[in-house]
Amino acid sequence: MSQPTYLTSGSRVAVVGAGPAGSFFAIELLRRARALGLSLTVDIYDGKSFAKKGAPGCNMCAGALGHSLIEEIEHATTTIPPQVIHYEIEGYAVHYQDATARLEAEPGRKIYGVYRGAGPVSTETPDGARSFDQFLLDQAIKLGARHIAVNVQDIDVPATLERRPAIKTNDGETTEYDLVVGAFGVNSQLSQRLIYGYQPPPTWKTCVIEARVAAEFQREKLGNLIHFFVLKQPEVRYVALIPKGEHVTVTAIGENVDVVSTERLLRESYMRDYLPADWRLDCHCHPRVAVGAARLPYSDRFVIVGDASDSRYLKNGVESALVTARLAADCVVNHGVTAEDFEKHFWRECEHVFGRDNLYGRALFKIYDRVFPHPLLAPVYFAVLDAERKQGRQKALLSDALLAAFTGDQSYKRILLRAMHPRLAARMAGHAGWLVFDQVRTRVTRAERTTARGLRLRDDARVAIIGGGPGGASCALRLLQESKRRGMRLRVLLYEPKQFPRQHNPCMGVLAPPTAEILREQLHLELPTALVKRTIKGYRLHSDANEIELRAPTTEEPALMVSRSEFDELLLERARASGAEVISDRVTGLEFHPENLEHPVRVYSEGVSRSADMVVAACGLDDGLLSVLEQVSPRARRYERPRETMHSIIVKLPCDERYIEKRLGGQIHAFLLSDLRRIEFGAITPKQTHVLVNVMGRHVTSLDMEDFLLHRKVRTLLPRFDLQKLDFYEGHAPVRHAVNVSWDRFVAVGDATGWLRPFKGMGITTALQTGIAAADVMLERGIDAVALEAYARRTVELTEDQSHGRLLRQFLRFGMDFRMIDGLIELAKTNPDLYAILYAVIDGRGSYRRITHELLRAALLWQVGTLALRRVLRPVS
Repeated sequence: MSQPTYLTSGSRVAVVGAGPAGSFFAIELLRRARALGLSLTVDIYDGKSFAKKGAPGCNMCAGALGHSLIEEIEHATTTIPPQVIHYEIEGYAVHYQDATARLEAEPGRKIYGVYRGAGPVSTETPDGARSFDQFLLDQAIKLGARHIAVNVQDIDVPATLERRPAIKTNDGETTEYDLVVGAFGVNSQLSQRLIYGYQPPPTWKTCVIEARVAAEFQREKLGNLIHFFVLKQPEVRYVALIPKGEHVTVTAIGENVDVVSTERLLRESYMRDYLPADWRLDCHCHPRVAVGAARLPYSDRFVIVGDASDSRYLKNGVESALVTARLAADCVVNHGVTAEDFEKHFWRECEHVFGRDNLYGRALFKIYDRVFPHPLLAPVYFAVLDAERKQGRQKALLSDALLAAFTGDQSYKRILLRAMHPRLAARMAGHAGWLVFDQVRTRVTRAERTTARGLRLRDDARVAIIGGGPGGASCALRLLQESKRRGMRLRVLLYEPKQFPRQHNPCMGVLAPPTAEILREQLHLELPTALVKRTIKGYRLHSDANEIELRAPTTEEPALMVSRSEFDELLLERARASGAEVISDRVTGLEFHPENLEHPVRVYSEGVSRSADMVVAACGLDDGLLSVLEQVSPRARRYERPRETMHSIIVKLPCDERYIEKRLGGQIHAFLLSDLRRIEFGAITPKQTHVLVNVMGRHVTSLDMEDFLLHRKVRTLLPRFDLQKLDFYEGHAPVRHAVNVSWDRFVAVGDATGWLRPFKGMGITTALQTGIAAADVMLERGIDAVALEAYARRTVELTEDQSHGRLLRQFLRFGMDFRMIDGLIELAKTNPDLYAILYAVIDGRGSYRRITHELLRAALLWQVGTLALRRVLRPVS
């Protein structure tokens, strides 16, 4: 006997799945049947109890409903009761790295946060009082549907119309129906058991976490907004935080996302700011979200609805459930239940609603994927969003388009056309022009930029500092002290392979002013008395045939002599005591991964590799590490080491303190000697039980040091020594700037910048100044390339002074070549201005720019010029 190809009174319909798709289909079918006077039996099979907390009652969904969807649901059913609504959302906040834009919905356009089941296991309200799926199922039952609380094991889809489909439940019963509707969703195993030709839609994996978060914290940090993060991670592309009163629902989307990577991101990336430190994971699941359409989701007397059939690209399954259920019910009631009926009146309609629009959706999300990470486009994008917040609703083109994409209130086609509006393009061009102007303005005026991408150090951020000398240790100390004052927790890793004081950095150990003041005022560090080997009373400058004593004004803080190894040990131990983790390994490599929030920087060392959020290079002029920086720096900000350096050779000569006081007068003796042409500068520096002798020049060697030690002007000041038994130490000091000393998540300090001033030894003061300035900028401005531009501006006295220092260096070189230094010294004995200039040059304090201007004063310039002209025209024989 042939079976009818349409439903009649008495027909029996089975709906497999009591989620929104199944309930919506039952509601639509029973309403339409009642309007036509048909009496149908509708059985809804689902063993899940939505009145139970946790996994037994959950349908694995984030539970955010946009305004248009709410209106459609309430039109199809009834007003959603207040106990089902956990949170009324006012809009979205979009985050990329640290850039944020608020998208607030129009007043009256509600966004609800709901639970598909009765909530997580720790929910304090009674069971069954909060389930959205239970609300929909109750509406279907009120219209006459029957809920059978057993799970379906298999569906027998007939090959011909003459046979009726049958379902087999877990208890072993098999029941035939006139129509079977599959509302089981993409996460059900039933889709894998259908053998008539059905192929499930392609899916992405998601991870849904319910985090127990106090309501007060949600109000303070999240507000009434869904926070949406664009990540571009290998495993995770998007994360959303949805406040729901007692909990925050976290949804992570990616091709291979899992709970481990998601929880690590929440706890270790900048997203940790949006959850309390002690948040607890109540439960989690890994539902799949459809990103395309199924193949052949229908047959004779069988049809699939919901996201296992078709859905909008990366949109919630509730909307797909409503649309596909309505289209299927219309086909069943008005056309029939054959495969041809479903193909023509159901599936084609689904393709009309979803198919082409999903092409626009994919294009829209690809645009987002290109815009957000782009270093030039992202600031423009967020600047427009920020500006639109201050304008009227009619002008908020980009904000409305983005909000509609999140809520699903408009088709993707309409959203894309809105995003391509000429007025919006003109607005973005205007903001791009302003950003370019802002960049040019700051370069001309040296002001700090008003716009930034916004990468910042956050609680538990990891800062890796390569080098434990004064630059690295001062940066670590300042970071830890200031972060503690701000109530922030930082993890500072300080790499230093040397073992102080047994090993040391080649240096004279002169702490010229304002070094002691910097230590005291900015690092809260008083130098121990035992560390100071000598207080320098002044300088004595020697030339070929003349000399002059240079003393500081009595009000000026004196220079101090310290043991460099003991000084470095003091700073390193103080950084360790403040919380820095000192790692006795040599760094061998770096990797920068800007889009990886868990491991944005990978630091390789002779021990284990570690991850960091920020790297500070305090490695001096270490050739290997500078080569690493040149290789790993981004193409647009390629680091280049200082192109020119001064070599330094140092020897240590033992003597007693009485000799130092009697022979050297407790002074540093500086030498500008014209007959040692390879040596630009030489000095004898008294310590406590020895003196240090150093020479500097572009190409000096140990042979030049031997010539210096045996020079008639030098030898008379030195204690006895055996030239064959001396130990020589080599050092380097930059005399030109490095190029691009900062980029995203990186900054160089100390000698690696090349900002060392001439005649300042190996640059302890410069190291401290740059280390402290870098720490302040990281905490106050951020750690991206734009924010770190403020670092160079805050050390402008170093960066600008170098050209004037080079000019003075060339002037002294000229004076040595033409034997002018004797005359300059003689002139300085009677000219207080020239005396002050010589003292400032040798001591290294003050601005070389000011010294140059003083030297170019008319009266002094005339005297020096006359001396130079006399020496050039009548050179000494």
